[in-house]
Amino acid sequence: MSLTTDAVKSPHAAFDFDPFSHAVMRDPLPFYKVLREKHPAYHMPQYNAWAFSRFEDVLRIFHNDHHFHTSEGTLGSKEGLSKFEKGAGPKWQKDPTPLFGFNEPGVYAKLRNAMMAELRPKSVAAIADDIRARTNALLDALIPRKRFNLNLDFAGIVAAGSVCRMCGIPIEDAAEVLAAANFATKQDPVTGGFPPDWQQNREVLLEICRKAIRKQIDGTSGHAVPAIDKLRALDVEGRKLTVNDIATLMSSIVLGGSETLPKVFAHGLMELNNAPEQKAEVLSDLENNAAPAFEEMLRYCGPAQWFMRTVDTPIEIAGQKLERGERVIALIQSANRDDREFDNPDKFIWNRKIERHMGFGNGLHFCIGSHLARLEGKILLQEFLRRVPEYTIEEAIRTPSSFQWGYTSVTVSIP
Repeated sequence: MSLTTDAVKSPHAAFDFDPFSHAVMRDPLPFYKVLREKHPAYHMPQYNAWAFSRFEDVLRIFHNDHHFHTSEGTLGSKEGLSKFEKGAGPKWQKDPTPLFGFNEPGVYAKLRNAMMAELRPKSVAAIADDIRARTNALLDALIPRKRFNLNLDFAGIVAAGSVCRMCGIPIEDAAEVLAAANFATKQDPVTGGFPPDWQQNREVLLEICRKAIRKQIDGTSGHAVPAIDKLRALDVEGRKLTVNDIATLMSSIVLGGSETLPKVFAHGLMELNNAPEQKAEVLSDLENNAAPAFEEMLRYCGPAQWFMRTVDTPIEIAGQKLERGERVIALIQSANRDDREFDNPDKFIWNRKIERHMGFGNGLHFCIGSHLARLEGKILLQEFLRRVPEYTIEEAIRTPSSFQWGYTSVTVSIP
């Protein structure tokens, strides 16, 4: 039974939103609709948190970073959120360096600038031919099989390969990198938290990064890796970053660059296949239509559901005064379905005019790999639809999750 269906039908029924509840993890979209319509600032006292669901309110949170901090991280677990100290200020971890998003603003900006070396538009554009060549090489191997997994066999390998190139990891290790990234972001469908073996699997990913860093240090990598070189050269509050520090930072790039794009791409192909007239329009001019189609996929199919901030300086959002130490849950996928921002937002429209969306977040923590993701998405769409205009979705798995509610496995068959 869907809790939200009952809540919407009866105006007197109690409405309860908890991102870690089984009902929300199975399907958060109906909950978001109720939140947007009736509870734009929704209090969750068990987490000392407020959930915001409307586009403008989420945008305001992301554009007022000076009122918030991320010392508690941007992805809260149920266990972590259940522990809080009212009125508490930020407690920044300094040494060892924490995950990318946990750093205080000044350090975060310095680290972000160092890691942007190969993620700026000009650098990304320079690897377009490489991405296209790898995409077609995979299709050469997959098409004769007549049946394959869009996430694990195709888009994930392309995305992981790009990350390998950037981080100095051998490109033949792309499958291993993808598997490690998927394990590191896997959530328990019952609790919404990380499974018991999470740390063990995360260590696999960290060791992959350490190996690449050591090769760069001892000169055996064979080529420059600007991201590693720039991080090694940084002075971060009077000290140099260690191999483990750099591996921790790089793992954020590996995770974000490997496991999100395949979910968007696979889900997007499902939506096109469900709307033959839209697919025909995209196919009519792949050169020009792939980019806008992928942009709608980013809005409509984004798997990341929310990001967290902790209030540092009091601020008012959606008429609610937020006090120091309170958490905010910015529901980015609810924002992407807000009819105040988008016409007919629950429908996939490949050529929708999109001036802005939350597929990459916004503000200071806007996705560092957005240019690369857009290029990869466009090329994947162009080459897949050019070579496989007709396909059947045989299986699609969407595992319940409090955060990454996306299709983790989509299998296609082709004539």
